[in-house]
Amino acid sequence: MMFMRLISNICIDAIVWVVDASDRDRLDETKKMLHQQMRDPELASKMLFVVANKQDVDGAMSPEEVEKELKLHSFDTKRTYICMGCSAKSGAGVKETIKRLAKEVKVEIKRVEKGQPVKSHAELEAKAKGKGKGKEKASSGAAADQKSRDQSHEEKSGDSKDSSDDSS
Repeated sequence: MMFMRLISNICIDAIVWVVDASDRDRLDETKKMLHQQMRDPELASKMLFVVANKQDVDGAMSPEEVEKELKLHSFDTKRTYICMGCSAKSGAGVKETIKRLAKEVKVEIKRVEKGQPVKSHAELEAKAKGKGKGKEKASSGAAADQKSRDQSHEEKSGDSKDSSDDSS
């Protein structure tokens, strides 16, 4: 458990777990290791961000398949989790994955600071899919309104930074 000794003295906001989506033979081993690590008390309730890499390889599992095979749904009430795909080799999806991770970690830190419960995977996905389609449905009065204002502010400040990045 060298990994756990290394992290015991640092603050962890999220766990990033990268999976070779083209290697179906090792997925069971990956699942066992992931579930073992997630049982550690140091990682309890920490956000889990699974990256299904090698999406450029023929026959690679989609992020949805990886999510199902790793049984991420079993974490749904214990921790927030997200599964996204990318190709580190071609760069496809890498920027989007990192941006989503950064955004969700900010939201997660605020959630913890306010003592709010873990968001379910379905809530996160509905929110992500609803972006740009108007206001998302408010689940609770003033807190939802403040969250909406915070997200709007983050998107505006993030967009101005991103526009310079897109030119490269």
